[in-house]
Amino acid sequence: MKETPPLRWASRQLRRSLPSWCYLLFFLCAGAACQGTPAHNPPSPERGGSASSAPNHDGDARTKGRDDDPHDDDNDVKDAPARAPGLAPLGGSRPGKGLIGAVAPPLTARDREGRPIDLESFRGRVVVLNFWATWCPPCLEELPSFERLKNQLEGSPVDIVGISVDEGWEEIDKVLEKHPVTFLLGLNSDREDPARYGTVKFPETFIIDKQGKVVRKFVGAQIWDRGDQVARLIELAED
Repeated sequence: MKETPPLRWASRQLRRSLPSWCYLLFFLCAGAACQGTPAHNPPSPERGGSASSAPNHDGDARTKGRDDDPHDDDNDVKDAPARAPGLAPLGGSRPGKGLIGAVAPPLTARDREGRPIDLESFRGRVVVLNFWATWCPPCLEELPSFERLKNQLEGSPVDIVGISVDEGWEEIDKVLEKHPVTFLLGLNSDREDPARYGTVKFPETFIIDKQGKVVRKFVGAQIWDRGDQVARLIELAED
């Protein structure tokens, strides 16, 4: 490589003060700088490239699908509830944040005789509203404790309402042969009611006070005739 005038002067100075290998390293770097060698080749406009065509990793992460649902309650549930087949998580708020303290959404479910189940008719009474299905094992484990709870609260202003999302009463009747219950049952095959409550896994149970407001939500099977559960419902009914 031919030395340019600036490099001749620099080389003479370096020969006097630096070892030969340092002089060689400096000579190579300075020669490259004087000849204008770029550190990298930017995208050429002629090839259709531009500064904005470089991949933006942050933007890529934002455009990819990710789980942004902040309302997954399954982490603190001991008995994992069953997901309804074909029922996708809703985009709106889940009951744990959106319904507590609010008036319970109306129901479209109907009882065995085809009569609508109207929550307005339960005003002045506490309602234990349960969403369940016959294909859900935790739901079936929970059914007997609901019946025992009903017997314990006989005479109290507390009602149990079980809304099944099965296709028809045939499936329900088969389950009732093994687990007979006497509390009110309803059918909501289109699952519109659990969707209004934000339910995507079963069972889920909502406690509705005498003013018609949701005061508590339970995800997964519970032992409803347990002493503290019974006492809590009695206290709510006496308020």
